[in-house]
Amino acid sequence: MSFEAVLEQRTAPAATAGLDGLPHTELRNRYHDLLVLSPAALAERAREELLAEGLLPDDRRREAVYRRLCAWLDLDSEDARIIANAYERAGATLPETLVRRRMEHERDAMVNGLTFDEFRRLAEILPWLDSDDGLA
Repeated sequence: MSFEAVLEQRTAPAATAGLDGLPHTELRNRYHDLLVLSPAALAERAREELLAEGLLPDDRRREAVYRRLCAWLDLDSEDARIIANAYERAGATLPETLVRRRMEHERDAMVNGLTFDEFRRLAEILPWLDSDDGLA
């Protein structure tokens, strides 16, 4: 079974800013549709989602983060970079503990859930990977 087929069968965790129950394709389309928002509105939407993810139990949060990153991988690389930058800006407005947890779960998803090629592609779009807190 292909990677996309497996994701298509998974449902998103509940309480993640209205993303519950969306198949992978719809989740990807939802992120694509966010690109019409202004940068400020996009960052606010990202902040809402990050806060919702932060309220989830660890196992469900990991799943939500994994599904988010996989959806970003299916976007055009420049579109994914725009979305990732909005999440980075939104993350800067969150408490430090939430920022750390977000980065830990993104790291976990990248190291444990993605292929090496997917990891490399994602590393090109996630701004925090170049920071002192990144994987390197």
